[in-house]
Amino acid sequence: MIHEREDNKQEGEEEDEDAQECRMILPALKPPDQKVSVWKVIKDAVGKDLSRFCVPVYFNEPISMLQKVSEIMEYEQLLVNACRPENAQNSIKRILYVSSFAIAQYKCSDHRTNKPFNPILGETFEFLTPQFKYFSEQVCHHPPISACYANSDCYEFWMNTNMKTQFWGKSLEVKPLGYQHVRLHVPMPDGSKKVEHYIVERVSSSVNNLIFGEMYVEHTGVMTVKNLSNGDTCQVEFKKRGWSGKGAYEVEGSAFNAANPSVKQAKIWGKWTETLTIQFQGQPEELIWTANPLPPQSASMYHFTYFTLQLNFLPPQLVSKLPPTDSRLRPDQRALECGDLVKASDEKARLEDKQRKMRKERETQGREYQSKYFEEYFDEESGEKGYRYGIRDYWQDRSKGEFSHLEDIF
Repeated sequence: MIHEREDNKQEGEEEDEDAQECRMILPALKPPDQKVSVWKVIKDAVGKDLSRFCVPVYFNEPISMLQKVSEIMEYEQLLVNACRPENAQNSIKRILYVSSFAIAQYKCSDHRTNKPFNPILGETFEFLTPQFKYFSEQVCHHPPISACYANSDCYEFWMNTNMKTQFWGKSLEVKPLGYQHVRLHVPMPDGSKKVEHYIVERVSSSVNNLIFGEMYVEHTGVMTVKNLSNGDTCQVEFKKRGWSGKGAYEVEGSAFNAANPSVKQAKIWGKWTETLTIQFQGQPEELIWTANPLPPQSASMYHFTYFTLQLNFLPPQLVSKLPPTDSRLRPDQRALECGDLVKASDEKARLEDKQRKMRKERETQGREYQSKYFEEYFDEESGEKGYRYGIRDYWQDRSKGEFSHLEDIF
């Protein structure tokens, strides 16, 4: 759920009443007997890039990929905890909190086997809460890439969804490309703030048992979190599920400082679906994270968390504040959320056709699409290609109602 804490509102930022509202249930529940034949639909996609493969609307969950990415922020409180005054002199404790944030964000994938809607090029999504501001934009169509940026008084977070996707018959594998970035603003005893930059190298994910058996999501490999400001590292292994589910969801890792990289300073372990515990050498264990409880009817709501339920919520007072490109205004996913599969399918087909026509028009005119808020960059040292927020300020545009530079995509 969205955590309650003091709202450190930035100077000049307006109070948003719509940010306070929440809902506890979707307008329509998913039919319990809704079954689909995965093999009938994707048997011709073996070995292909699924980013170019269209699936029927009943394979979708009623959120866009832009909204799904924002689920990362459900446990942003862990980044706030990293910046607590008592952790100002403990860099290992801070990297453990950042690592916990990086692990906990996978909780939203548990039992989530439906596919989010592919974002339309130029689509945007904002999420404004008393704790943080989040904004994302679909910056590229092929490959499909969403870029996002979030910030509060304590931290900044940014990433993009560039990935390699492959279907291998029984499973769908996703390998992220590039890093997640976290910049902490750590308050020091003298009243100043120390800024630390962390990068997170994520693990591979897969959806298994696509043809036979119960589908499940698994994340495997080694996640590396590095503090670029002082060289501290934390490596976390996401264990592979064994026979009868042995080792499912388990993670285990160790944190090291740059001064003595061969000596383990602390360890972290648990399950990315339940809890995480840390322990320093010679110190007692400390529970650092516990997953939020799910809504009572979560299984009938695509296994959404309370946090996810808010993402496509559109109270009347919010409509006039959003740009015409916001994901909540998509008619196809709105129809699916309301249980109208026929309308959702028709609208999905219409939007895909409109997107193709817009792309053909750009090609005819000899112009490339330019993202509106994120600029592409290349880091020669790390070799990372990414997108950086800052071409213009979305929140200033929002306060002025200035969205004339955005295209009509819906």
